[in-house]
Amino acid sequence: MGASSSGTIDIALTIKPMVRVAGLQDISLNATQGSSASGLSPICVYSNTGSGYRIRAAGSGPAESFVLKADGDQVLYEVVLMDTLGRVPLTPGTPSNQRPGHARCAESQAHIEVNVPDTLAEPGTYTGTLTLLVTPD
Repeated sequence: MGASSSGTIDIALTIKPMVRVAGLQDISLNATQGSSASGLSPICVYSNTGSGYRIRAAGSGPAESFVLKADGDQVLYEVVLMDTLGRVPLTPGTPSNQRPGHARCAESQAHIEVNVPDTLAEPGTYTGTLTLLVTPD
């Protein structure tokens, strides 16, 4: 023991890869029987990885299928991600290929497009939920 003593502390900082979805908006579609309908929602995905993200879409139908339902009837729909790399059709429950993330979401960087190719179902209001899960790449 002396009049003074010193020691050291090692410090480690780990910044985990993160993503965040922002800007989503509900989509309302109108169609006449036998016609198609489509609508858009903006989407911005923040990513701190510099390498982007992957997106997985799940519908509210069986096996995460893209289905809208009303009174026992159902209508299938398609989902497309449109971003700076182009149009990417999404498959229920399957992650997309790598997409570009952005350092901030000051404005919409992409869109989710919902397409109902053929509305031969009975008249009514068909509803469903689309869940989007993004993971850092």
